[in-house]
Amino acid sequence: MRETQREALAGISQGHRIAFIRRFRGIKRREIGAALGYKGEQMYKWIAKYENLIAEPKDERLDVLAKLLDVSVDAIRKYNFKNPSDLTYALLWAEELCPNFTLKMTKLAVPMNETQLCLELFYEEWQEQKAKYKSGEMTHDEYLEWKLHLKDL
Repeated sequence: MRETQREALAGISQGHRIAFIRRFRGIKRREIGAALGYKGEQMYKWIAKYENLIAEPKDERLDVLAKLLDVSVDAIRKYNFKNPSDLTYALLWAEELCPNFTLKMTKLAVPMNETQLCLELFYEEWQEQKAKYKSGEMTHDEYLEWKLHLKDL
């Protein structure tokens, strides 16, 4: 599979993730705006507001945006770091932001709580996928696609 040339991720905020994915997919702002029902200059302006952190998409618009970008809603929703699943997504984006990012996690015999269990399950799956990428079994684009389609754990 051919690797896609792409710009670096600017940050892990919701808008930065939306912009990164849109560019990765090769979709223009106007195309997203038109699909969301905007006309004229509004087609460009609303997605620009999301990407520039001026506005946040409403939940119903987020579902449509996820479909247009061909990603899990979890890849682009606003994160609440009290939710253990959101910690896992932040780690995936941190790795995209800083490619040399590594995390070592010691598995407990008995997880202390739901957060620990969620992180352990995620960590196991992440390390399996990362090993495939590092061994050349999957390209970076395929590894990124895995991240973008990961469902809530």
